[in-house]
Amino acid sequence: MVSIPDLESTAAGGSVYWLAEVAAAIRREADEIAASVSIALDDRRLIPTAMGELGFESLRANLLGIADTFEIGHAVGTPLAALRVVNAIAEAHLPDRAITLVYYVGQSILWGQHIQPLILQTCLAQDQQVERSTAAYQLMAAYLEQVEASIHSYKQRTREIGTRAVEIEREILAVLDGDSTAERIGAYPLQAWHLLVAVWKLKGGDLTQEEYDRISAMITSITHGYHSLTFRPDKERLTIWAAAPDPRTATTLKDEIELCLAQESELAAALSEGEAGREGFREVFRDAEVVRRFAGQHDMRRAVASFDDVALPALLLSDRRLATRFVDFHLKALARPEHEELRQTLLAYLAVNGSIADASRNLDVHRNTIYHRLDRARALLADHLAHRPFEVHVALRLKQYLDG
Repeated sequence: MVSIPDLESTAAGGSVYWLAEVAAAIRREADEIAASVSIALDDRRLIPTAMGELGFESLRANLLGIADTFEIGHAVGTPLAALRVVNAIAEAHLPDRAITLVYYVGQSILWGQHIQPLILQTCLAQDQQVERSTAAYQLMAAYLEQVEASIHSYKQRTREIGTRAVEIEREILAVLDGDSTAERIGAYPLQAWHLLVAVWKLKGGDLTQEEYDRISAMITSITHGYHSLTFRPDKERLTIWAAAPDPRTATTLKDEIELCLAQESELAAALSEGEAGREGFREVFRDAEVVRRFAGQHDMRRAVASFDDVALPALLLSDRRLATRFVDFHLKALARPEHEELRQTLLAYLAVNGSIADASRNLDVHRNTIYHRLDRARALLADHLAHRPFEVHVALRLKQYLDG
């Protein structure tokens, strides 16, 4: 509980040093919330689940906001500033956040061990809005008993959430193994259209807790409003499913997540979309594993990839000897090391359905240079590009991975 220095001498002397002390004490309370969650769960993998379901993050953010207001009051330089701050907080937040805010503000100001009602009323009498302030404090007091019980129940509720998180993990494994006929995992509907995001270290190793928390929060913010499910099979990976109502929504969410993950310099990610049902739930997980294994064996050239980006090369490269033979046969002399620039130009040209303008823009090369390189590539391929454009395109993609 936050303890406040003797307000009687504070009010008499006009000192406001205690406002900063209150701010520091509230910040300690905020830190202890996160610590108590960690201790109660005894498993840091489950903390985001508990923080989200119990509202610990918003509570901690509210507390830090309150601490900021006390520090502002300290800067203003009047003892009465704190009382006005509390009044403003009460008026702003009592309708929807009474339980948490009233408890901490009330404990900090009204129920600190050195604050006496007479001193409080003396301070209030200096305010021009006595009735409004008094009503706010009376409302706080009315909630106090209910709030006390609510706060004390947090640790027990946290343990319950931790236990439930372990049960959910077992249910996920059962569905992935095909041993479950469940329609839901927790609140997650298995009949939804599935989007899966898997994240791991680009250079291998365990995800740090900071990375885990940050990526979880980022994906949760993007998929807000849709059910999601977090799974961490080991310390190296984070897997999150999101239940979308339709394929278009899933694709939109995927594009937003991909854009954010592309900013991560030390992380790699796989994204996959799948149809509704338990089989779709399993398929997107298997697809992400294909991308992760492929990334570990080949140079993907970018850290974030979808299953459809690597499905074809992963399939063809499953037999490396055959893939090498395929490339040499269809690229002919163009497969030689000195022609990499020509290969990249031809691949960029084929990737945009033969648009010189798009290829020029994507490669940041003048159109005349594109024409010149394409002529040289066609000469090396003889008439093979005209007769086998699909095979040449596939061979160019495979060549990237074989060289990597």
